[in-house]
Amino acid sequence: MELNDLSKAIERVNSDSDETDFRKIAYLATFDHNLALGSSKYLDRRRRYFQIVNAVYGWMPRVLRIDIEFLSDAIEALEKSKSAECTNGVLELVTPISKCLRSVVGATKALHFSNPEIYPIWDSKVAKTISNRQKLPHGYMGEVSNYVGYLNCLLELRNKKEFLNFYDDYSRAYSNRLERFHIPNENSITAMRALESAIFELS
Repeated sequence: MELNDLSKAIERVNSDSDETDFRKIAYLATFDHNLALGSSKYLDRRRRYFQIVNAVYGWMPRVLRIDIEFLSDAIEALEKSKSAECTNGVLELVTPISKCLRSVVGATKALHFSNPEIYPIWDSKVAKTISNRQKLPHGYMGEVSNYVGYLNCLLELRNKKEFLNFYDDYSRAYSNRLERFHIPNENSITAMRALESAIFELS
């Protein structure tokens, strides 16, 4: 995938005026609140973990599951993610959280709310679009290595010289859509969020 492929996403966001897509409105309206929860300095690490994963599963069709065997390691991993400045060691962070939640997708959403500058959200729609597949192989979304591949792909896009122009245009379109839907825009979206969101728009 190239940045030019994402130009259609900017057009879609700019033209989006559908207020009857209530799931979309819920995602847009709760996003900043979930980020605020992830950046809170007033929660101990255990409570922070549970509040973030509860917020994550408000965005997912499945019921939250906790495998107690991996809970301590998952809490520690999410805490470490908060201060990460690069994607080194991502495998060691995603793995225990995904084992605890029994979901790699859930783990990536928790990591994104914990540190949106570094970790993008991953789901099956994004995975299909970025891999140009109509159907994913069985078990594909359960492999942490596939998330790492997706993350590396976004890093390559972010490092292209044309990225800043895309980022400015997409951020402006995203902000204008929030204004059309009367949703307060409290935070600028990160580079990773802009890329992931644009790919989702094309799914």
